[in-house]
Formats: sequence, C-alpha cells, structure tokens
Amino acid sequence: MDRVVRSISAGSPVSRVFRLWKNFELFPTFMQSVKSVENRGGGISHWVIRGPFGFRLQWDAVTTAVEENRLVAWQSIGGDLYTGGSAEFKELAGGRTSVTVTLFYEIDAFARNLATRLFNPGKRLEEDLERFRVFAEQRG
Repeated sequence: MDRVVRSISAGSPVSRVFRLWKNFELFPTFMQSVKSVENRGGGISHWVIRGPFGFRLQWDAVTTAVEENRLVAWQSIGGDLYTGGSAEFKELAGGRTSVTVTLFYEIDAFARNLATRLFNPGKRLEEDLERFRVFAEQRG
C-alpha cells in the first residue's frame, strides 16, 4: 500500500476549514482529478475521478471517523480503487488552521510506476491542497 502525506496552513478558522472539508461534494471545486462526489447517506459517498490517460475510476467510500474540528477519515468499500485516508485539523494562532492529509491507495506495481511517473500523486495532492487553501480563505 502506498501513502502520501501533505500539509497546508489556511488563513481561516478551524471550524470553517473543517466544515468545508467535511462536505465531500465540494471536492470537485478544488481537486483537479475529482469529477464528482455524491452523498448517498449513512456516511457513504460515491466518487468518480479522472485517472491517468483520462480513465474514469469510481468507488464508494465510508466515513470511518469524524471528530469535530479535528479529524475526518474515510475508506473505500468497493469499486475501481482501494483507497483511504484522513484529514487532521489543528487550530493555529491568528485564526489560521493547519490541515494534514494522509492518503493511502493500493495499486499493482505496473500501475504504481505509471501513476508515479505520469500522475505524481504527491504533487497532485500538494496542488489540490493549495487550491483548497485558496477556496477556504475565499469562503470567509
């Protein structure tokens, strides 16, 4: 299983940043490869992304943990990709918030090599988090 961890600091209060992140349906607004997220109720969401070479991947995910203004965790429960992760939130001085996202995913060795070279999951997460930072700061 592969893992990517990245962090940002947003100039918004932790309650706002947490509320925006917890609403997975907003992810296509700031995550480049996420095409859609549909809330299906009961902590289940359906994800559709554009993968390498434009391949469409989809899966259902369950929210496995929610600690108000501190943590959101999730795990896929079927579909094209086994993935999971968490987002941790920490209140900083001056009304800022630190967000650390850990993503796990499991793909075969060939796909991993291809994804790392062409899709670069770490860089993609950095870019997505930077767009999220701007999104959270503008929603004030």
